[in-house]
Amino acid sequence: MTRPRAKSPPCAKPEGKAEALRLALVGLFAPPPELTVSEWADRYRIVSSESSPEPGAWVTAKIEYARAVMDAVSDPEVPEVVLLWAIQLGKTEVILNALGYLIDQDPCAILLCLPTIESGEDFSRERIAPMIRDTPRLKGKVADPKGKDGGNTLRKKQFAGGFLAISGANSGASLAVRPCRVVLCDEVDRYPASAGTEGDPVNLAVGRTSNFWNSKVVLTSSPKVKGLSRIEAAFDGTTREFYYLPCPGCQAEQVLDWDRLDFETVKHRCVACGELYSQHRWQSQPGRWRASRVLDESGGKVRARGFQLSALYSPWQKWEALIDEFRRANEASKAGDNWRLQVFINCRLGRTWEERGERVEEDLYSRRELYSAQVPDGVKVLVCGIDVQDNRLEYEVRGFGAGAESWGIEYGVLYGDTKAPSVWAELDKAVVDRLFYFGDGAAAQIRKACIDSLGHATDEVYRWTRTKGGRFLAIQGRGGLGIPLIKQHTIQGKMRVPVIQLGVDTGKELVTSRLRVAEPGPGFCHWPRLENWEAAAGYTERYFSGLKAERRIVRFDRGFRKFVWVKSESAHNEPFDIAVYLLSALALAGVDLDTMPRDAGPPGQPHAPRGRASSPSFGAINRGLGEGEGAPAVGRNFGQISQAVEW
Repeated sequence: MTRPRAKSPPCAKPEGKAEALRLALVGLFAPPPELTVSEWADRYRIVSSESSPEPGAWVTAKIEYARAVMDAVSDPEVPEVVLLWAIQLGKTEVILNALGYLIDQDPCAILLCLPTIESGEDFSRERIAPMIRDTPRLKGKVADPKGKDGGNTLRKKQFAGGFLAISGANSGASLAVRPCRVVLCDEVDRYPASAGTEGDPVNLAVGRTSNFWNSKVVLTSSPKVKGLSRIEAAFDGTTREFYYLPCPGCQAEQVLDWDRLDFETVKHRCVACGELYSQHRWQSQPGRWRASRVLDESGGKVRARGFQLSALYSPWQKWEALIDEFRRANEASKAGDNWRLQVFINCRLGRTWEERGERVEEDLYSRRELYSAQVPDGVKVLVCGIDVQDNRLEYEVRGFGAGAESWGIEYGVLYGDTKAPSVWAELDKAVVDRLFYFGDGAAAQIRKACIDSLGHATDEVYRWTRTKGGRFLAIQGRGGLGIPLIKQHTIQGKMRVPVIQLGVDTGKELVTSRLRVAEPGPGFCHWPRLENWEAAAGYTERYFSGLKAERRIVRFDRGFRKFVWVKSESAHNEPFDIAVYLLSALALAGVDLDTMPRDAGPPGQPHAPRGRASSPSFGAINRGLGEGEGAPAVGRNFGQISQAVEW
């Protein structure tokens, strides 16, 4: 990147176009400034109190691994810098230091892109504005925010020689700014596939630099899903650098690796001598970045630099806390909930999450077992899922217990025209008014149920559910990566019926994870059989083939890779869809499976089924996902419903 032009030497007033051209050429070929980004930050940057626990003068030595990264931004030989970093490593401060350096030392047109317009405005208000306010070197160079010329707004900062435009990846219009020499894209794995209808937001942003021979592109993010990760794909095209630390004992250089962290002693094992050393001992060692890809496939020098870093290097993240977080995530994964483990892999280790296979291959039919009663003792609550077709209704009643272990109670198919009342009367008998019995004679009813209302007999579904007091809820599935299982609650149709929007791709991932749990316990799925191994309670081979009717594949849509679930041509997938509805019904039931008593009464006196829960949650399905990286979703009349991890 060419640094700012030196001021023209003092001379007489230009006379004529020739002299003006000479002065222009002097500025064009003037030497660049001597400072790098890290040197500028150490000399001038003041860290604001509202954005850091350590306000005051910036000191690069506190996170020495950031020095080479920042200096790559000011290196004219490096056209692109890629940071595949875990969270809490100082990535945001690196971006701010780069912006401050550019404004002060190398003014030009700059584009900063965040995942959304709103997050961009928040970043401008909460991080950029305080930096400009508290860093004297910048305060007088950026337009006054109170000025009437509009030179300092949330989305644009003007300064002598350039401007900073702040955009959102969800808005094609915000990316369609004038050409920019420098583009910084933060958290690119959280960008939507397309900026409205304009196309890939990273490509749109980078395209702004095409007019500049000395352009600079900076991409940063913690990664997401393998095969769909933008930051991983960008990193693969760079030098692929890792941060090496010498062993405190034998001095052998190595990358800190989660697999060599001893959980008992909270120490990291040296790959060479095998000795264990503490976090302080390792992080006190002088490290260096080492490239694993110096030449490209054609033998040319790789100019784009990429840096990968995990939370093991963070001075703010204690290893004890990481171990505890991993253990909790791993326990949830054993119960069939992989979301917390994925967050840990992505956000703490800085690695992409690799899905386990594309479809369920286990022999579930052979896993059936003899039940001691219609409802086994481990069941605490009953839920139901119902699929609607033109000529039939298919339903499943399933019981859930501690750790989200579950037992299939009954699968049924009711044939008939679903636009006629008779089949709905049969459904009332099969699931609404029916009692299900434990071995001791205690009786239970279905606590919550979800019925599909999209595509078949929609009005009939609305008419049927509106009389059920919130116990049987209409649902509509929405496909797409990252949509939470319970997306939102809306009011539909002339009958003003509440309808729950489901993230079906998220649900299918959860179902698939549960079906792969191999041993009885948390997350395990049970099904009944007869003593002679014949099908019991409707769980036939047809049912089990339907559970495995879909597989997940990668497809390209207008040049974008995305995961989609596809159905085999001859397969019926109703059991698989219903399995998603069952998990949704459990999430809406508002129960804690690990602490609740059995939802049943004495013989002949079942617990009265409840309508809307006052504060439902995923319970044991997504226990704890409302904390940390998870985010709550509010659905009217259903209180707070925990949702899946933000993408």
